Amino acid sequence: MYLLTSAVGGIIGGAFRTVGSVASAAGTGIGAAAPKVADVANVDVTDVRAEAAQYLSDAPSDPAQMTPEQAQKEIAKELPALAKGGQDGAQAESRIVDIVAAQRKISRPEAQAQVTRAKAQFVQTKNKTIETAKSATDTAAGAAAGTSFMIVIALLIGAAAAGFGATTAARRRVYTDAV
Repeated sequence: MYLLTSAVGGIIGGAFRTVGSVASAAGTGIGAAAPKVADVANVDVTDVRAEAAQYLSDAPSDPAQMTPEQAQKEIAKELPALAKGGQDGAQAESRIVDIVAAQRKISRPEAQAQVTRAKAQFVQTKNKTIETAKSATDTAAGAAAGTSFMIVIALLIGAAAAGFGATTAARRRVYTDAV
C-alpha cells in the first residue's frame, strides 16, 4: 500500500514540476522573443534616446536647405504620424516625399515611388514579425495545453489509486476486526 501511494505521489509531483517547467519555458520564450522582435525592427534603446534628443533641434522648413542629418531627423520625426495613417499620415508622407526629393535631387514622383516601396517593405517586415511572434505564442500555448491534459490524466490516476487504496485499507480493517 505504501509503495502504491508513494508512486502516485511521485507521479503527481512530477506532473506539477512539468507544468512549472512549461510555464517557465513559455515565459522565457516570450521574454527572449521581445528583444529579437526589437532587433528585427532595428530598434535600439540608444537610438530611441538619440532620436528623442534630436526632436528638440531645429531644422529648416525647406527640405532643400537641410543637411542630410537634419533630413534624417525630420523623416524620423514624421514616422509616427505616417504609421498612424489618416490625414496626419498623409501629411507626414507628403513631407517625407518632399524631403527625399530635395535631398536626392530627384523628381517628386520618383521620391513618392521610393517612399511607397520603403513603406511597403516596412509593413511586410512588421507583418512577418507579428506572424513569427504569434506562431511562437501558439506553439507555447499548444505545449502548455498538452501538458495540462497530461496533468488531468495524472490527477485522475491519482484519484483512482487513492480510492483503491482507501477501499483496500477499509476491507483490511474490517477483515482484521472480524478475526
